[in-house]
Amino acid sequence: MNIIDITPEEIQNMDPEELTKALMTHLETVIDPEIGIDLVNLGLVYDVEITPEGFAKVTITLTSMGCPMADQIVQDLELTMK
Repeated sequence: MNIIDITPEEIQNMDPEELTKALMTHLETVIDPEIGIDLVNLGLVYDVEITPEGFAKVTITLTSMGCPMADQIVQDLELTMK
């Protein structure tokens, strides 16, 4: 299931576990530009939560403190989740 193809009405009716799985699959498109591997498979995505307002709250960490690509990774993540 591609999260981009899901309508807002379908999201409201989805099982939360199914929605989280779809979001995690979608997050696999966000690549760490230094390593070339996606954030999910690097283990950098800690949690995906759907707020009561219907927004996705994604909790991540970076590969290192002071990660030089942090701004780019966050920007890519935000663009992916729109």
